[in-house]
Amino acid sequence: MSSINGFGDVMVDWDSLLAAYKEHASLLGDGEADRAFLEQARKDAFQLKSLQESLRARRQEATQQLDALVRQGKEAAIRLRSLARHRFGPRNERLTHFRVAPIRKRQSRRAAETGQTPE
Repeated sequence: MSSINGFGDVMVDWDSLLAAYKEHASLLGDGEADRAFLEQARKDAFQLKSLQESLRARRQEATQQLDALVRQGKEAAIRLRSLARHRFGPRNERLTHFRVAPIRKRQSRRAAETGQTPE
């Protein structure tokens, strides 16, 4: 017999097992403790499955809210960097504090080839 792993398949298996036990309880003897445990486990499993589904939905909602917040935060960061660029000017070295590269003089080709810095 193959193993049963899916939640629905396990519940169907437990239901049929409980029904079979109920039908043949007098012949099986002292299985009452296991039957009671299996019935309680079945009830608890349905409650936990319901909780799992609820949490999955809440997780998806939280993910969507987080994505929206990150998108809005990125836009606010762009605006702040733009404001710093506007207030300080595009060449001010203070822009590096805002993680904005200031416009700098380019090196001449000859200086770049020899590794010298411009004066």
